[in-house]
Amino acid sequence: MRSVLFLLAIATAARSTVSFVLPAKHQVSHVQTSAAAVVGASPAVVVETFILPMGDDSRLKIRCKPETFKDLALRVNALLASFRAIKAANAAEDKTGPAPREPSLEFLVTDFETRLEMECNPNIYPDAFHAAVFVKVQNDVLEVTSQCQLSALVDALKLYKSTYKVELDANKSGAKQ
Repeated sequence: MRSVLFLLAIATAARSTVSFVLPAKHQVSHVQTSAAAVVGASPAVVVETFILPMGDDSRLKIRCKPETFKDLALRVNALLASFRAIKAANAAEDKTGPAPREPSLEFLVTDFETRLEMECNPNIYPDAFHAAVFVKVQNDVLEVTSQCQLSALVDALKLYKSTYKVELDANKSGAKQ
């Protein structure tokens, strides 16, 4: 059955998780060689899987270092604080002008040959529940561009934190502010 498609997922400590569909007519020897090379990879690097919910009930699994997660979580917390500051400025009784402009979430990291970008501007959404985070994940052969709801991203961060028992301390994480 040459028309059957195989779903391959390569999840390693040396590379990010990449899922793709490969027609049966393609040779699989390259994939087997890559997987065999990964088995011998150094276990010294701690890598965990972050599951990012995307639009239309799809999700993206990203292998990342704990430091990457901590940096993202701190930036999302700052973004949520921006939404609270905008809400407080809009609710102020002595409002003299438009609400102050708050900084956007701009997150860019390259882990294991995979580039992850996230952007969200709190100034264009009425509140955090309606905010969308634009996500772009790419490597040498694949690029995925989509968006996820900020509330879904927060839930995914909470799940990751509880699953891997990650402590978020701004002083110890080394995150750039």
